[in-house]
Amino acid sequence: MSKRLSYFLCWLGSSLFTVPLDGISQNQVIQRRSGVLHYTLTVFDFEDVPITWNMSGEIQAFLNEGINALKEGDTEFAIGQLTEAIKRDQRLWIARYYRAICYKITDRSHLALKDLLEAEAANSSQYELKMELGKVYMILKEGDLSEQCLRGAMKLKPSEVHGYYFLGLLKLLENNVSMAREYFQTCDEMRPEFPDSKIQEGHILMQMGTDEEAAISLFTQAIQLDSMQADARQGRLLIRLQAGRDLSRALDDANFLLTYNQFHLGWRMARANLLIQYKRYDAAFLDIKRVLDVSSMNQDNFIWRTYKREQSIDIQNAGKYLVGRLYGLSDKNQAIIKRHSVKS
Repeated sequence: MSKRLSYFLCWLGSSLFTVPLDGISQNQVIQRRSGVLHYTLTVFDFEDVPITWNMSGEIQAFLNEGINALKEGDTEFAIGQLTEAIKRDQRLWIARYYRAICYKITDRSHLALKDLLEAEAANSSQYELKMELGKVYMILKEGDLSEQCLRGAMKLKPSEVHGYYFLGLLKLLENNVSMAREYFQTCDEMRPEFPDSKIQEGHILMQMGTDEEAAISLFTQAIQLDSMQADARQGRLLIRLQAGRDLSRALDDANFLLTYNQFHLGWRMARANLLIQYKRYDAAFLDIKRVLDVSSMNQDNFIWRTYKREQSIDIQNAGKYLVGRLYGLSDKNQAIIKRHSVKS
């Protein structure tokens, strides 16, 4: 197979790994919190607040139903229940807090901000409120206000690492990589058993390309702390795939990840690339075909043949067809790519 296609498959796998700040859907947020695999914290995650259930029975029912619906992924029903609780007690800041979470993860950040500010007016010393304000301001790209709120939360709980962690994420968004890394290292010093800061620092090293071994070490440390950590396995997989070494270990990580989430296109394309390195064309073609199926593409253009040489060509054609459809290349340009790709 041509090196050009191998590099393309590696790149396509890595491009499908990433999710932009404002591109996480409600379902992804719920899946991240409830799935078997574990992921690093993002601004779309949230913390529960302690509740004293001393309100009326009717309000308790609405509040409880709303919180449960949020955690089950039914955010619209949750908003309705929490709104009913607020109607019965305008001072019920907890209901506003959880309704703000619903708004935040359904791309209504301005409504989330309004609820959080009203909740803070009723309870200005609540750590979780200030943390959520910091995250919502981050989503709204209000960096100064985000940092102010995060630092306010840190004053309330100086020993908690999450404030430093989200300051690190904020600095990454501001493209201040050195400061972001300092915050993640501070997290690691304060709480060595916290895997998320190790993973973020590993991602920084991976993107800088300056010390891939150190990045792998950080990802491995995170996996030792949490064997189900998907982001760490993904980072380790991608480094080895792009470097073209320790491919058997990379394949182990790809197989592990796909065992628990068979629908992740990036992991499936990465495994296809690895299988191709081992000339396991049948298995590689099945992974590429699965991506075509999930992407609602027409795979009828492809046949599967007996001979290894023809199988290699089939894989290349499928890969080029995939990139063409995903990125809107014209038929003419796809034909040009196809002609070049089949030269192995």
